[in-house]
Amino acid sequence: MIKFYEAALRRYVRRLLGQYGSVTDDILQDVFIKAYVNLKDYDRDRSFGPWIYRVAHNEAITFLRRRKAEPAMVDSETAAVLLDQMTDGTDTLGALEKKDSPWIQVSSATLDPKAASSSAMASSGVFHPRV
Repeated sequence: MIKFYEAALRRYVRRLLGQYGSVTDDILQDVFIKAYVNLKDYDRDRSFGPWIYRVAHNEAITFLRRRKAEPAMVDSETAAVLLDQMTDGTDTLGALEKKDSPWIQVSSATLDPKAASSSAMASSGVFHPRV
């Protein structure tokens, strides 16, 4: 079970955690422990993949809620660029469209858990049909 799901769940959890990606392995360990302990409650008539992804999702969101997502820290150079763009009439919208824009980096780091979840699912290739 672990060998089959570990890499995909690691990517998914890391994307959910955003700026807290350094604790991915700790969260993943908790996921596999919870999955093992609650295996008796798993409905074998259903697919296992979505069930373990839900366990991973719940663990990551619980971690984020406990942390109360701290504000993103921006270094002084990036802050100066952002401030200049805001005050001198530079095309801020054009700056937003650049993939490596400091605006994108800051906003990605401060996503709420629900938005981070959607972003993580889309970027890791996990799509669940709506019921």
